[in-house]
Amino acid sequence: MKKHILVLGILTASLAVCESVYDSVQTLVKKQVKITIESKAKVYQYLM
Repeated sequence: MKKHILVLGILTASLAVCESVYDSVQTLVKKQVKITIESKAKVYQYLM
């Protein structure tokens, strides 16, 4: 029974790690997209 709880704990922990990694990746991507959009807007303004 203890082994089962241990496996469950490990699974839960790895899932939590995966979620936090996924969250940070999403935040990074959003920042990159925002920066890209802003720089493109600046280029367009410069060209106009």
